[in-house]
Amino acid sequence: MKNTKISLAAILIICCSFGATAQTSDEIIAKHITAIGGLENWNKLKSLKMEGTIKAQGAEIKITIFQVDKKCLVLI
Repeated sequence: MKNTKISLAAILIICCSFGATAQTSDEIIAKHITAIGGLENWNKLKSLKMEGTIKAQGAEIKITIFQVDKKCLVLI
C-alpha cells in the first residue's frame, strides 16, 4: 500500500512537470526592470541607498551602502 502511494505520487509529479517551463535569465531581468518602474525611470536615479546585515561566525554586522553620481561609499 505504501509503495502504491509513493508510485502514484511520483507519477503525478512527473506528469505535472511536463507543463512546467523554466524562465531564462533574460525573462527574469525583464520582469524585474518592469517591476521597478522601467529602465527609463531607473536611469533617472541620481542616488541610491542600500542597507543590510551580514552574518558571519555568529556575529551580525550592519552595512549601509550609498551611491551618489556613480561614486560608492560603504559604511560598516
